[in-house]
Amino acid sequence: DKENAKLKSELALYNKMQLELEELKKENERLRGLLNLRDTYEITGVSGRVIGRTTDAWNQTVTLDVGSSSGVETGLTVLGPTGVVGQVISVDGGSCRVRLLTDPQSGAAAMVQSSRAEGIVRGSMDGLLYLENIGADVNVRVGDVVLTSGLGGSYTRGLIIGTVVRVEGSAGSDTRKIVVAPNDTVSLMEEA
Repeated sequence: DKENAKLKSELALYNKMQLELEELKKENERLRGLLNLRDTYEITGVSGRVIGRTTDAWNQTVTLDVGSSSGVETGLTVLGPTGVVGQVISVDGGSCRVRLLTDPQSGAAAMVQSSRAEGIVRGSMDGLLYLENIGADVNVRVGDVVLTSGLGGSYTRGLIIGTVVRVEGSAGSDTRKIVVAPNDTVSLMEEA
């Protein structure tokens, strides 16, 4: 019986260590993604962790554990491991609030990588991103990559926003809806 209890205890410890190792591997992958993104775009910045988030559709924000004491300022672009997540909207000494791209109040000047057509990506109540103000004559296809255009100065030019996943209607239609899947989601984002 003692031997059985000892083996169960060792197995529980082993399982706990396996879970911790898996979590460390995932964190390592996220951090490598951030480093690759920084190298690709020659970005300087600080890294932070998500310490809070809103859940209502009207106000999609996260709180990060970095603030003005780390050099964070209002208006800075926030990147996750694979692309743009949002923008800093308020800062205090040790934390900042970030409005996510999917927030209905959010908007980013954008361009379709293949055609260089420019428009605006807006968040929505349903949590989707919509590419708007694209010329009616521009052909947009599922799979097209959408980048920040840098117009208006709100986001650095050339950062990945996401990929077109649905086009309702065709070129020439005023009612065409273009849905963009964000390249990064908050569920994946723990470091930013």
